[in-house]
Amino acid sequence: MATRFLIFCPIGIQAGGVESLHQLCDGLNRINQEAMLVPLGKLRPPIADYFKYNAPIVEGVEFQSEDIVIFPEKLPRISRKFDLHIPKLVFIWWLSVDNASHPLARSLEDRTGNVHPAWLSNGFVKREDPVAWIQRMVAGIVYVFRTRLRSTLMMFTNQKIEIATFPALSQSHYAQGFLRERLGIDSLMMRDYVDSKEIDEEVGQADKPVVLYNPYKGRELTDIVIEMMPHCLFRPIRNMTRLEVSEALNAADLYLDLGHFPGRDRIPREAIIQRCPVLLAKRGAGRNSFDFNVPETFKVDLSESEPLDVKDKIDRILESRDRASLELGEFRKSVMDDFDQLMTDIRIFIDHIARWNK
Repeated sequence: MATRFLIFCPIGIQAGGVESLHQLCDGLNRINQEAMLVPLGKLRPPIADYFKYNAPIVEGVEFQSEDIVIFPEKLPRISRKFDLHIPKLVFIWWLSVDNASHPLARSLEDRTGNVHPAWLSNGFVKREDPVAWIQRMVAGIVYVFRTRLRSTLMMFTNQKIEIATFPALSQSHYAQGFLRERLGIDSLMMRDYVDSKEIDEEVGQADKPVVLYNPYKGRELTDIVIEMMPHCLFRPIRNMTRLEVSEALNAADLYLDLGHFPGRDRIPREAIIQRCPVLLAKRGAGRNSFDFNVPETFKVDLSESEPLDVKDKIDRILESRDRASLELGEFRKSVMDDFDQLMTDIRIFIDHIARWNK
């Protein structure tokens, strides 16, 4: 009986982790393995952007004794539906560590990190209407409590597999370090890549330097910087197609991300493909030099840096987009090599499986 790779994946959702699962399936099929996607959750119409991947979707699959199953780390309750004693091997692919349902995943404090007191005096916690701020904080506390309570309860029931007991794959060195330090697990690297090409066209010069940012990450901090820099035009990356994001980054002078990095986020890598300089917070995967190997000039430690320090770093980068792009050359090279690195990771993964089977 031939070995099949069954990769559980949400279908019909456009997100970084979902695309990574498609890329893994495609990569396995490229080296003549039999890999397929198994719908996870509600089945929606597939995303057209993912048709380029050789990632067949198979419904109603039944496990066989030679199967190798791969689940994303967000997976909370798979043993309710599947008998995981049948497949030969079951892997958890840690695309992030902060979104996992495991009780030992990063706490809220780990994810947000500390900030310099100057950020607080600039209105970090005073920006909203007091009632709205209290409502948002209460909702956040309730969410965290319910998530932790659910995860803890599932550890003591038979309705959840304990994901810490399964072999692991890591999308980032950040995840690999977390698994080793928090759970005592040694994992194999399994990276992903940004499937975009540089847009080779001239763009008009804006009246002001254009800074793009992700409005869903680090928004409170970014808002403070925006108020300090009226000489720049800040634009959120929101409600854009993939092509529109590429075009916006190609035309921008900087991509700013003061949020947390649960893994090797895609937008900074997309930015550098378009030769758009980046300034990243040293949070999560952004803290180490493996996941984002950019010079310190293009990173900011928010626990030590005041808002004015961030402003000064931005101004320096904006002095010359071309110079900044050159200084980020090593990062761009690593991003452009990500596809080859994924294929190397897959071959190492296959070799490990072969040794385990002996």
